Amino acid sequence: MSENEAGTALWRVFPWRGSIRRRRETLGLFARRLATLSSAGMPLLRALELLHRQEHNPRFRRILGSLAGEVRAGVTLSKGLRRHRNIFDPIFVNMVHAAESGGDMAPVLDRLASILEQENQTRRRVRAALFYPAVVIIVAGAVVALLLGLVVPQFELIFAELLRGVELPALTRRIVVVSHLVQARPLLLVSIASSIGLLGWALRRTPSGGLLYDRLALMLPGVRTLVRKAAIARLCRILGNLLSSGTPILEAIRIARGVTGNHVIETAITRVHDSVREGDGLAAPMAREPVFPEMLTGMIAVGEESGSLEVMLSRIADHYDADVDHAIRALTALVEPVMIVVLALVVGTIVIALFLPIITIIQGLAG
Repeated sequence: MSENEAGTALWRVFPWRGSIRRRRETLGLFARRLATLSSAGMPLLRALELLHRQEHNPRFRRILGSLAGEVRAGVTLSKGLRRHRNIFDPIFVNMVHAAESGGDMAPVLDRLASILEQENQTRRRVRAALFYPAVVIIVAGAVVALLLGLVVPQFELIFAELLRGVELPALTRRIVVVSHLVQARPLLLVSIASSIGLLGWALRRTPSGGLLYDRLALMLPGVRTLVRKAAIARLCRILGNLLSSGTPILEAIRIARGVTGNHVIETAITRVHDSVREGDGLAAPMAREPVFPEMLTGMIAVGEESGSLEVMLSRIADHYDADVDHAIRALTALVEPVMIVVLALVVGTIVIALFLPIITIIQGLAG
Protein backbone atom coordinates (compact mmCIF):
# COMPACT_ATOMS: atom_id res chain seq x y z
CA MET A 1 0.00 0.00 0.00
CA SER A 2 1.39 3.37 -1.01
CA GLU A 3 1.65 6.35 1.32
CA ASN A 4 -1.32 8.06 -0.36
CA GLU A 5 -3.48 4.93 -0.14
CA ALA A 6 -2.51 4.46 3.51
CA GLY A 7 -3.47 8.07 4.20
CA THR A 8 -6.84 7.60 2.50
CA ALA A 9 -7.54 4.42 4.48
CA LEU A 10 -6.52 6.08 7.74
CA TRP A 11 -8.69 9.09 6.98
CA ARG A 12 -11.70 6.80 6.46
CA VAL A 13 -11.14 4.80 9.63
CA PHE A 14 -10.38 7.73 11.94
CA PRO A 15 -12.48 10.66 10.70
CA TRP A 16 -12.83 14.00 12.41
CA ARG A 17 -14.55 13.64 15.77
CA GLY A 18 -17.72 15.36 14.63
CA SER A 19 -19.81 15.42 11.52
CA ILE A 20 -18.21 15.15 8.09
CA ARG A 21 -20.05 18.32 7.14
CA ARG A 22 -18.46 20.28 9.99
CA ARG A 23 -15.01 18.91 9.19
CA ARG A 24 -15.35 19.81 5.52
CA GLU A 25 -16.61 23.28 6.33
CA THR A 26 -13.73 23.85 8.75
CA LEU A 27 -11.13 22.67 6.22
CA GLY A 28 -12.70 24.72 3.44
CA LEU A 29 -12.67 27.85 5.57
CA PHE A 30 -9.06 27.15 6.60
CA ALA A 31 -7.97 26.76 2.96
CA ARG A 32 -9.82 29.93 1.93
CA ARG A 33 -8.34 32.02 4.74
CA LEU A 34 -4.83 30.69 4.17
CA ALA A 35 -5.17 31.45 0.45
CA THR A 36 -6.28 35.01 1.21
CA LEU A 37 -3.38 35.62 3.59
CA SER A 38 -0.88 34.06 1.15
CA SER A 39 -2.13 36.18 -1.75
CA ALA A 40 -1.75 39.25 0.47
CA GLY A 41 1.95 38.42 0.88
CA MET A 42 1.85 37.25 4.48
CA PRO A 43 4.54 34.63 5.30
CA LEU A 44 3.22 31.12 5.87
CA LEU A 45 4.30 30.88 9.51
CA ARG A 46 2.73 34.19 10.41
CA ALA A 47 -0.48 33.22 8.59
CA LEU A 48 -0.70 29.93 10.49
CA GLU A 49 -0.10 31.70 13.81
CA LEU A 50 -2.83 34.21 12.99
CA LEU A 51 -5.30 31.49 12.03
CA HIS A 52 -4.37 29.57 15.18
CA ARG A 53 -5.23 32.56 17.37
CA GLN A 54 -8.55 33.17 15.56
CA GLU A 55 -9.75 29.54 15.43
CA HIS A 56 -12.70 28.79 17.75
CA ASN A 57 -12.84 25.03 17.28
CA PRO A 58 -10.62 23.70 20.12
CA ARG A 59 -9.60 20.51 18.27
CA PHE A 60 -8.71 22.29 15.06
CA ARG A 61 -6.99 25.06 17.00
CA ARG A 62 -4.62 22.49 18.53
CA ILE A 63 -3.91 21.16 15.04
CA LEU A 64 -3.13 24.65 13.73
CA GLY A 65 -0.83 25.21 16.68
CA SER A 66 0.97 21.98 15.88
CA LEU A 67 1.28 22.95 12.19
CA ALA A 68 2.68 26.36 13.13
CA GLY A 69 5.22 24.72 15.41
CA GLU A 70 6.33 22.30 12.72
CA VAL A 71 6.68 25.06 10.10
CA ARG A 72 8.65 27.12 12.65
CA ALA A 73 10.99 24.12 13.04
CA GLY A 74 11.64 24.05 9.29
CA VAL A 75 9.13 21.39 8.21
CA THR A 76 7.13 22.07 5.05
CA LEU A 77 3.39 22.54 5.38
CA SER A 78 2.59 19.43 3.35
CA LYS A 79 4.74 17.26 5.62
CA GLY A 80 3.02 18.80 8.63
CA LEU A 81 -0.36 18.02 7.11
CA ARG A 82 0.70 14.40 6.52
CA ARG A 83 1.25 14.04 10.25
CA HIS A 84 -2.46 14.75 10.72
CA ARG A 85 -3.83 12.29 8.16
CA ASN A 86 -6.94 11.67 10.22
CA ILE A 87 -7.93 15.28 9.45
CA PHE A 88 -6.30 16.19 6.12
CA ASP A 89 -7.00 13.65 3.38
CA PRO A 90 -4.42 12.85 0.65
CA ILE A 91 -6.10 15.25 -1.81
CA PHE A 92 -5.55 18.18 0.55
CA VAL A 93 -1.96 17.13 1.28
CA ASN A 94 -0.96 16.52 -2.34
CA MET A 95 -2.43 19.78 -3.61
CA VAL A 96 -0.55 21.70 -0.93
CA HIS A 97 2.63 19.78 -1.83
CA ALA A 98 2.11 20.69 -5.49
CA ALA A 99 1.62 24.33 -4.52
CA GLU A 100 4.87 24.28 -2.55
CA SER A 101 6.68 22.80 -5.56
CA GLY A 102 5.25 25.46 -7.86
CA GLY A 103 6.07 28.28 -5.48
CA ASP A 104 2.60 29.90 -5.57
CA MET A 105 0.29 28.53 -2.92
CA ALA A 106 -2.62 30.95 -3.07
CA PRO A 107 -4.25 29.76 -6.37
CA VAL A 108 -4.01 26.10 -5.39
CA LEU A 109 -5.50 26.80 -1.96
CA ASP A 110 -8.29 28.76 -3.64
CA ARG A 111 -9.09 25.77 -5.84
CA LEU A 112 -8.92 23.46 -2.85
CA ALA A 113 -11.34 25.66 -0.92
CA SER A 114 -13.68 25.71 -3.92
CA ILE A 115 -13.64 21.89 -4.05
CA LEU A 116 -14.56 21.60 -0.38
CA GLU A 117 -17.26 24.27 -0.69
CA GLN A 118 -18.72 22.52 -3.74
CA GLU A 119 -18.88 19.22 -1.87
CA ASN A 120 -20.58 20.93 1.08
CA GLN A 121 -23.18 22.45 -1.24
CA THR A 122 -23.88 19.06 -2.84
CA ARG A 123 -24.29 17.42 0.56
CA ARG A 124 -26.66 20.18 1.66
CA ARG A 125 -28.77 19.70 -1.47
CA VAL A 126 -28.94 15.95 -0.90
CA ARG A 127 -29.91 16.43 2.76
CA ALA A 128 -32.60 18.91 1.77
CA ALA A 129 -33.95 16.43 -0.79
CA LEU A 130 -34.08 13.65 1.82
CA PHE A 131 -35.61 15.82 4.55
CA TYR A 132 -39.20 15.55 3.31
CA PRO A 133 -39.19 11.75 2.89
CA ALA A 134 -37.61 11.39 6.33
CA VAL A 135 -40.34 13.54 7.89
CA VAL A 136 -43.04 11.54 6.09
CA ILE A 137 -41.55 8.25 7.36
CA ILE A 138 -41.41 9.54 10.95
CA VAL A 139 -44.97 10.87 10.81
CA ALA A 140 -46.21 7.65 9.19
CA GLY A 141 -44.54 5.54 11.87
CA ALA A 142 -46.04 7.69 14.63
CA VAL A 143 -49.54 7.52 13.09
CA VAL A 144 -49.39 3.74 12.63
CA ALA A 145 -48.08 3.23 16.17
CA LEU A 146 -50.87 5.45 17.53
CA LEU A 147 -53.53 3.54 15.61
CA LEU A 148 -52.22 0.11 16.61
CA GLY A 149 -51.46 1.01 20.22
CA LEU A 150 -54.50 3.13 21.15
CA VAL A 151 -57.24 3.13 18.51
CA VAL A 152 -57.37 -0.56 17.55
CA PRO A 153 -57.66 -1.77 21.20
CA GLN A 154 -60.67 0.52 21.76
CA PHE A 155 -62.38 -0.83 18.64
CA GLU A 156 -61.55 -4.38 19.75
CA LEU A 157 -63.46 -3.83 22.99
CA ILE A 158 -66.44 -2.44 21.09
CA PHE A 159 -66.43 -5.38 18.69
CA ALA A 160 -66.24 -7.90 21.55
CA GLU A 161 -69.27 -6.32 23.21
CA LEU A 162 -71.44 -5.84 20.14
CA LEU A 163 -70.61 -8.89 18.03
CA ARG A 164 -70.81 -11.31 21.02
CA GLY A 165 -68.77 -14.21 19.67
CA VAL A 166 -69.18 -13.52 15.96
CA GLU A 167 -65.85 -14.07 14.23
CA LEU A 168 -64.09 -10.94 13.01
CA PRO A 169 -63.13 -10.58 9.34
CA ALA A 170 -59.69 -12.01 8.44
CA LEU A 171 -58.13 -8.61 7.80
CA THR A 172 -59.39 -7.28 11.12
CA ARG A 173 -58.04 -10.34 12.98
CA ARG A 174 -54.59 -9.78 11.51
CA ILE A 175 -54.61 -6.11 12.48
CA VAL A 176 -55.69 -7.05 16.02
CA VAL A 177 -52.82 -9.56 16.27
CA VAL A 178 -50.35 -6.87 15.22
CA SER A 179 -51.93 -4.47 17.74
CA HIS A 180 -51.48 -7.05 20.53
CA LEU A 181 -47.84 -7.43 19.56
CA VAL A 182 -47.30 -3.66 19.61
CA GLN A 183 -48.92 -3.40 23.05
CA ALA A 184 -47.19 -6.42 24.58
CA ARG A 185 -43.71 -6.13 23.10
CA PRO A 186 -43.01 -2.51 22.16
CA LEU A 187 -39.42 -2.66 23.35
CA LEU A 188 -38.88 -5.91 21.46
CA LEU A 189 -40.06 -4.32 18.21
CA VAL A 190 -37.84 -1.28 18.78
CA SER A 191 -34.91 -3.59 19.54
CA ILE A 192 -35.51 -5.60 16.37
CA ALA A 193 -35.70 -2.46 14.25
CA SER A 194 -32.56 -1.07 15.89
CA SER A 195 -30.73 -4.37 15.43
CA ILE A 196 -31.63 -4.47 11.75
CA GLY A 197 -30.37 -0.90 11.36
CA LEU A 198 -27.11 -1.61 13.20
CA LEU A 199 -26.61 -4.82 11.21
CA GLY A 200 -27.08 -2.94 7.96
CA TRP A 201 -24.63 -0.25 9.13
CA ALA A 202 -22.05 -2.88 10.12
CA LEU A 203 -22.41 -4.75 6.82
CA ARG A 204 -22.00 -1.47 4.96
CA ARG A 205 -18.61 -1.07 6.66
CA THR A 206 -17.31 -4.44 5.48
CA PRO A 207 -15.67 -4.73 2.02
CA SER A 208 -18.19 -7.25 0.69
CA GLY A 209 -21.16 -5.46 2.25
CA GLY A 210 -20.00 -2.09 0.96
CA LEU A 211 -19.56 -3.52 -2.53
CA LEU A 212 -23.06 -5.03 -2.44
CA TYR A 213 -24.54 -1.76 -1.17
CA ASP A 214 -22.81 0.23 -3.90
CA ARG A 215 -23.92 -2.22 -6.58
CA LEU A 216 -27.51 -1.88 -5.42
CA ALA A 217 -27.16 1.91 -5.45
CA LEU A 218 -26.13 1.73 -9.11
CA MET A 219 -29.15 -0.47 -9.92
CA LEU A 220 -32.03 1.36 -8.23
CA PRO A 221 -34.04 3.63 -10.58
CA GLY A 222 -33.56 7.29 -9.78
CA VAL A 223 -30.85 6.60 -7.19
CA ARG A 224 -28.36 5.18 -9.70
CA THR A 225 -28.42 8.37 -11.78
CA LEU A 226 -27.75 10.54 -8.74
CA VAL A 227 -24.99 8.28 -7.36
CA ARG A 228 -23.17 7.89 -10.67
CA LYS A 229 -23.30 11.55 -11.67
CA ALA A 230 -22.26 12.76 -8.22
CA ALA A 231 -19.32 10.31 -8.21
CA ILE A 232 -18.22 11.35 -11.71
CA ALA A 233 -18.47 15.04 -10.80
CA ARG A 234 -16.23 14.56 -7.73
CA LEU A 235 -13.80 12.38 -9.66
CA CYS A 236 -13.38 14.86 -12.53
CA ARG A 237 -13.12 17.89 -10.25
CA ILE A 238 -10.45 16.34 -8.04
CA LEU A 239 -8.56 14.82 -10.96
CA GLY A 240 -8.60 18.10 -12.89
CA ASN A 241 -7.36 20.10 -9.93
CA LEU A 242 -4.62 17.61 -9.12
CA LEU A 243 -3.39 17.67 -12.72
CA SER A 244 -3.55 21.48 -12.77
CA SER A 245 -1.43 21.53 -9.62
CA GLY A 246 1.29 19.50 -11.32
CA THR A 247 0.53 16.08 -9.84
CA PRO A 248 1.58 13.22 -12.20
CA ILE A 249 -1.41 11.58 -13.83
CA LEU A 250 -0.87 8.14 -12.25
CA GLU A 251 -0.65 9.62 -8.78
CA ALA A 252 -3.62 11.89 -9.50
CA ILE A 253 -5.77 8.92 -10.57
CA ARG A 254 -4.70 6.96 -7.50
CA ILE A 255 -5.61 9.83 -5.19
CA ALA A 256 -8.87 10.72 -6.95
CA ARG A 257 -9.99 7.10 -6.87
CA GLY A 258 -10.98 7.38 -3.21
CA VAL A 259 -13.31 10.38 -3.59
CA THR A 260 -16.11 8.70 -5.56
CA GLY A 261 -17.68 7.04 -2.52
CA ASN A 262 -18.63 3.95 -4.53
CA HIS A 263 -16.65 0.70 -4.55
CA VAL A 264 -17.84 -0.29 -8.02
CA ILE A 265 -16.59 2.96 -9.54
CA GLU A 266 -13.36 2.75 -7.51
CA THR A 267 -12.71 -0.72 -8.94
CA ALA A 268 -13.26 0.61 -12.46
CA ILE A 269 -10.84 3.49 -11.80
CA THR A 270 -8.26 0.99 -10.54
CA ARG A 271 -8.42 -0.81 -13.88
CA VAL A 272 -8.14 2.54 -15.67
CA HIS A 273 -5.08 3.36 -13.57
CA ASP A 274 -3.43 0.05 -14.51
CA SER A 275 -4.11 0.70 -18.21
CA VAL A 276 -2.66 4.22 -18.02
CA ARG A 277 0.41 2.80 -16.28
CA GLU A 278 0.84 0.44 -19.25
CA GLY A 279 0.93 3.41 -21.62
CA ASP A 280 -2.72 4.00 -22.56
CA GLY A 281 -4.39 7.37 -22.45
CA LEU A 282 -7.20 8.14 -20.02
CA ALA A 283 -10.19 8.09 -22.37
CA ALA A 284 -9.68 4.65 -23.95
CA PRO A 285 -9.60 2.57 -20.73
CA MET A 286 -12.49 4.59 -19.29
CA ALA A 287 -14.53 3.82 -22.42
CA ARG A 288 -14.10 0.11 -21.69
CA GLU A 289 -15.78 0.51 -18.29
CA PRO A 290 -19.62 0.38 -18.47
CA VAL A 291 -19.97 2.60 -15.40
CA PHE A 292 -18.61 5.63 -17.32
CA PRO A 293 -21.03 7.17 -19.84
CA GLU A 294 -20.02 7.65 -23.45
CA MET A 295 -20.32 11.43 -23.24
CA LEU A 296 -17.76 11.52 -20.41
CA THR A 297 -15.17 9.44 -22.25
CA GLY A 298 -15.75 11.41 -25.46
CA MET A 299 -15.11 14.74 -23.72
CA ILE A 300 -11.98 13.36 -22.04
CA ALA A 301 -10.74 12.14 -25.43
CA VAL A 302 -11.22 15.65 -26.84
CA GLY A 303 -9.31 17.09 -23.88
CA GLU A 304 -6.42 14.70 -24.42
CA GLU A 305 -6.26 15.43 -28.14
CA SER A 306 -6.31 19.19 -27.58
CA GLY A 307 -3.81 19.10 -24.71
CA SER A 308 -6.29 20.72 -22.31
CA LEU A 309 -7.32 17.72 -20.22
CA GLU A 310 -7.35 19.69 -16.97
CA VAL A 311 -9.70 22.32 -18.38
CA MET A 312 -11.95 19.67 -19.90
CA LEU A 313 -12.17 17.77 -16.61
CA SER A 314 -13.26 20.95 -14.82
CA ARG A 315 -15.95 21.55 -17.45
CA ILE A 316 -17.13 17.95 -17.12
CA ALA A 317 -17.34 18.39 -13.35
CA ASP A 318 -19.42 21.57 -13.75
CA HIS A 319 -21.71 19.77 -16.21
CA TYR A 320 -22.28 16.79 -13.93
CA ASP A 321 -22.76 19.02 -10.88
CA ALA A 322 -25.64 20.65 -12.74
CA ASP A 323 -26.94 17.19 -13.63
CA VAL A 324 -26.78 16.23 -9.96
CA ASP A 325 -29.13 19.13 -9.17
CA HIS A 326 -31.59 17.85 -11.79
CA ALA A 327 -31.22 14.27 -10.49
CA ILE A 328 -31.94 15.41 -6.93
CA ARG A 329 -35.09 17.23 -8.04
CA ALA A 330 -36.18 14.20 -10.09
CA LEU A 331 -35.57 11.85 -7.17
CA THR A 332 -37.52 14.13 -4.84
CA ALA A 333 -40.39 14.30 -7.32
CA LEU A 334 -40.39 10.48 -7.49
CA VAL A 335 -40.08 9.81 -3.76
CA GLU A 336 -42.78 12.21 -2.55
CA PRO A 337 -45.78 10.58 -4.29
CA VAL A 338 -44.46 7.09 -3.52
CA MET A 339 -44.22 7.94 0.19
CA ILE A 340 -47.72 9.42 0.19
CA VAL A 341 -49.15 6.34 -1.55
CA VAL A 342 -47.41 3.97 0.87
CA LEU A 343 -48.66 5.97 3.87
CA ALA A 344 -52.20 5.99 2.43
CA LEU A 345 -52.10 2.22 1.87
CA VAL A 346 -50.90 1.45 5.40
CA VAL A 347 -53.32 3.77 7.17
CA GLY A 348 -56.11 2.89 4.76
CA THR A 349 -55.65 -0.84 5.43
CA ILE A 350 -55.98 -0.28 9.19
CA VAL A 351 -59.07 1.91 8.73
CA ILE A 352 -60.73 -0.62 6.41
CA ALA A 353 -59.95 -3.42 8.88
CA LEU A 354 -61.72 -1.45 11.61
CA PHE A 355 -64.78 -0.65 9.50
CA LEU A 356 -65.42 -4.20 8.23
CA PRO A 357 -66.83 -5.39 11.61
CA ILE A 358 -68.91 -2.20 11.82
CA ILE A 359 -70.64 -3.22 8.59
CA THR A 360 -71.40 -6.60 10.16
CA ILE A 361 -72.82 -4.85 13.24
CA ILE A 362 -75.00 -2.58 11.08
CA GLN A 363 -76.28 -5.57 9.10
CA GLY A 364 -77.12 -7.39 12.33
CA LEU A 365 -79.05 -4.41 13.65
CA ALA A 366 -80.91 -4.04 10.35
CA GLY A 367 -81.85 -7.72 10.37
